[in-house]
Amino acid sequence: MLDQHTVQKLREMYLTGMADAFAAQAGQPDVHTLIFEERFGLLVDSEWTFRQNRKLRRLLKEAKLRLPACIEDIDYEQPGGLDKAFIRQLLEVEEAFRTLKQTLELRPVYHRLSRRIQAHVLLCWLALLLIRVIETRVEERLGQRYTWPRLRDELSRMHLGIFEGPAGVVWQRTETTSFQRQILSAVGNIPR
Repeated sequence: MLDQHTVQKLREMYLTGMADAFAAQAGQPDVHTLIFEERFGLLVDSEWTFRQNRKLRRLLKEAKLRLPACIEDIDYEQPGGLDKAFIRQLLEVEEAFRTLKQTLELRPVYHRLSRRIQAHVLLCWLALLLIRVIETRVEERLGQRYTWPRLRDELSRMHLGIFEGPAGVVWQRTETTSFQRQILSAVGNIPR
């Protein structure tokens, strides 16, 4: 009975992968031989895998591919001159734009007009350029290479709260960590 309530609560919290794994664990006779950390780790792994698969399904659906395809299936040996490095760069450009869209919370846009497609490519290129400038400046000033996802994750921990009251408006941000301060200093933006 307790297990059913737990599964129900997990589903209500949108932890479907964890709920499925927990229900599956209940039916396994040797699950009680595992310590708590091992069982919990399996549940977290199941949730992570569920979310990654859901994200992949969503991206494939948004791509509106005419035929099932993936980057790993490209045959670079066929005559036609596909360059693997060039395809990889295109993927990086798209990833940079996708990151930018997530940061700005933009919805997907599908272009049909030539000028809009050109604008999309230009924005992708500018987003990638911005990422490369940030990575290069941080590497030059800190003496160590950090990837954009690492830098983005660190900076995304900074939050700003705007509070309104009878006395006026107060802006308060989270305290800047030393690593965040180093990143911002390296790119030329030093917080007070």
